[in-house]
Amino acid sequence: GGISSGTSFYDRASTVYYPFNLEAAKAALASIGLKDTDGDGFLNFPKEKLGGRNVEITLLVNNGYATDKSLAEGLVGQMAKLGLRVVINSLDS
Repeated sequence: GGISSGTSFYDRASTVYYPFNLEAAKAALASIGLKDTDGDGFLNFPKEKLGGRNVEITLLVNNGYATDKSLAEGLVGQMAKLGLRVVINSLDS
């Protein structure tokens, strides 16, 4: 995916779609020790790694494009379903 089917660049035969499996993704994160141990809905590092703090990802976004901000906000919501906290850091160009 990645190219809109409404554009002249889209070619179904050369497009590969990778479905997202939320439960499999959660299981993969749990298998490396990331679990919600404090009940706040976000995964935590193991106690022996970073003291069990929440896993937090900083996403740098260019303020120059409204589409970038919209995509970033969508990513925040998607990753929250997985238990990962994404923090947007907007930068001017």
